[in-house]
Amino acid sequence: GEQSGDAEGKRRHHELLTPVTSILGWVREAKEDQEIIAQALDSIERSAARQERLVRELLDTSRIIHRKLSLQREASDLWTLAEQSVVEARQTAQARQLTLILRPPEMPLQVLVDPGRIRQAIGNLLTNAIKFTEPGGEITVTGSRVGQQAMITVHDTGHGIAADQLSAIFVPYHQLKEGGAGLGLGLALVKGIVELHGGHVSASSLGPGHGSTFEITIPLA
Repeated sequence: GEQSGDAEGKRRHHELLTPVTSILGWVREAKEDQEIIAQALDSIERSAARQERLVRELLDTSRIIHRKLSLQREASDLWTLAEQSVVEARQTAQARQLTLILRPPEMPLQVLVDPGRIRQAIGNLLTNAIKFTEPGGEITVTGSRVGQQAMITVHDTGHGIAADQLSAIFVPYHQLKEGGAGLGLGLALVKGIVELHGGHVSASSLGPGHGSTFEITIPLA
C-alpha cells in the first residue's frame, strides 16, 4: 500500500545518497588526517564509480521510458558480444568463487544491433546471476538459433525466483526480496534494450533454491 511505497521510495533515496555521503565523509577525514589520504582516495574512487553506475541506470531508464534511447546499429555476432560481456564479468565471478561456463552456438549469430547496448543488457543479466548465486555455484551462458532468432541464455544455480515474483522482475525499481543494494533497474534495462532491437527477454525458475534462467532473443540479420 501507500506505506510500502513510501518505504521503497526512501530506500531508493538512501541508495542514491550513500555514495555521496561516503565521499564527503572521506574528504572530511582526509582533511583532518593527511596520513589516510591514500585510503580515502581509494574509497572515494569506489563510491564515485558506484554513483556513476546508478546515475547512468537512471538516465538510461528515463530515455527508454520516453523513447529517447538512440541505437547505433551495426552488423555484429551476438555470441561475440556475449563473450565480451563474460570477459568483463569474469573477475567479479571469480571473486565470488563462481564458475562461468560458455556453450557457443554451432553457427554464427549475425544480428544488426547496437553492440554497446547489447553488451550492457547481457552484462546486466550476468551481474544479476552473480549477485544471486552462492559461492561454488555455476553460471552458464549458451548461444543458439531458434528459427529466425538468435538466442543468448544465462542460467545460474542460484537462489531462484518465486512464481509470484516472475511477472514483476522486469518492472523498473522492482527488487527481489533477497536483492539488497541497487535501484532495481538492471533487469528493466535489459527488457527495454532488447525490445528496442525488436527482441524479447524472458525469465524462468523452478522456484527458490533451484536457480533461474534468462533468455534473450534478437532477430537474425
